[in-house]
Amino acid sequence: MINNIEIENGKNDVDENDIDESHNEKPHNEKPHNGSQITRIEVSPNEKYVVTYSKEDESIVGWNVVDEGQLKPEFLHKVK
Repeated sequence: MINNIEIENGKNDVDENDIDESHNEKPHNEKPHNGSQITRIEVSPNEKYVVTYSKEDESIVGWNVVDEGQLKPEFLHKVK
């Protein structure tokens, strides 16, 4: 069973208790989500970013898809 995360347009509130702050940086591992399977992919409304989620790794990785060259993760957040 996959749990969905509902997001309201225009709402910027973040529950900081759900984010592990120690991982809010660019990942050191060359494999996003530590090689775990990607569970969900979302594209930003302006189509400049893609966000991937791994239920197994409990992480969210953001990707800038506008820059030329090979895609590299922009940020990593661990969720609890």
